[in-house]
Amino acid sequence: MSLHPDLTWRPLTTADAPALLRLFNAVEEADTQPYRMALPEVEDMLAEPWRDLARDTVLGVDATDTPRAYMTLVAPPGDTSEKRVFLDGGVE
Repeated sequence: MSLHPDLTWRPLTTADAPALLRLFNAVEEADTQPYRMALPEVEDMLAEPWRDLARDTVLGVDATDTPRAYMTLVAPPGDTSEKRVFLDGGVE
């Protein structure tokens, strides 16, 4: 996979929650969404015990370590009759 060369790419960590919230909110504003995520929602999302952040996420940060892009794959546990994977992402 070829990713934007001006960003440094790495998996998300739970410590990224505040910076990720700023990125989420910027994307929500650009998309004129009627809502904004809150920090507890981001913290909960990153801390879900079935998530493997190292395997299923990527964060692109610029030279100042500011998040500019993210992507997550979510495969909900408990799917028995269907296997689903949801892709989510955004770019500021």
